[in-house]
Amino acid sequence: MNEELDSLLSKYYYDVGGPASYASAEKLYHIVNAEGKKLEEGVESITYEECRPVSQITAYNPIEFDLCANNGMDYIDLKRSKLYVKLKVKKANGEDLQDGDTVGPVNLFLQSLWSQLDVYIQGQMVTSSNTYYPYKCMMKTLLQYGQDAKSTQLSSSLYLKDRYGHMDEISTNTGLYERRKFISNSKTLEMEGPIFSDIFEMDRYLLNMLSLKLKLYRNDPSFCLMSGEIDTNYHISLEDVVIKLCKIRPNPAIIVAHSEALKTTNAKYPFTKL
Repeated sequence: MNEELDSLLSKYYYDVGGPASYASAEKLYHIVNAEGKKLEEGVESITYEECRPVSQITAYNPIEFDLCANNGMDYIDLKRSKLYVKLKVKKANGEDLQDGDTVGPVNLFLQSLWSQLDVYIQGQMVTSSNTYYPYKCMMKTLLQYGQDAKSTQLSSSLYLKDRYGHMDEISTNTGLYERRKFISNSKTLEMEGPIFSDIFEMDRYLLNMLSLKLKLYRNDPSFCLMSGEIDTNYHISLEDVVIKLCKIRPNPAIIVAHSEALKTTNAKYPFTKL
């Protein structure tokens, strides 16, 4: 590597105190994630690709996504990638909801739709939520987000806090009352929000040409819908499920340097497993 390239690449490591070492496993993939700012020399473009399931959406089978950069130039920013869902809530017999149907979504509805999320990289499972995915999402939402975020950006996941002591009472539970409006008369509901998986909170980009696979397992409607009725029988019809994959086009010099580094060391992707 020449000195000019060495100087350029050293700007995109977190440990910028010394010169870039392309064979150093400690520095590999320490490209700055550029949250809130775009580093023109290192990142040429940031785009979102809408990726749809490779499997048919059914009531019981997991929904699978096969994701990769495809063109060999793009890295993947998992932290900025989003989950989008379009759905309707209907009666079990297929009829639309009526005004008298006192049913509404549970809090954090987007994440409560799923019981489990498995993530695979290069065919190897790297994270699995087992069957605790909705609980994990709720705990992270409560502990990691402030009140401003909960009342603004998380509303797109249908986060509207329940009123303590009035959980199943639509008339007095203000959160449930507001959430019910979004599905009343079986109107179409669109939601978008973060993917709560340990590796999706990582600050490093996935390198180009890595295969990425996701499996989402659906929850039973009785888990993600709430009602004051004794006998409830409702169905959630998923019309569209999309992973909005954030793709980073780095400067070609970055890709060349990483290719050289991979000849002598492995890429490292540290993340906290909860």
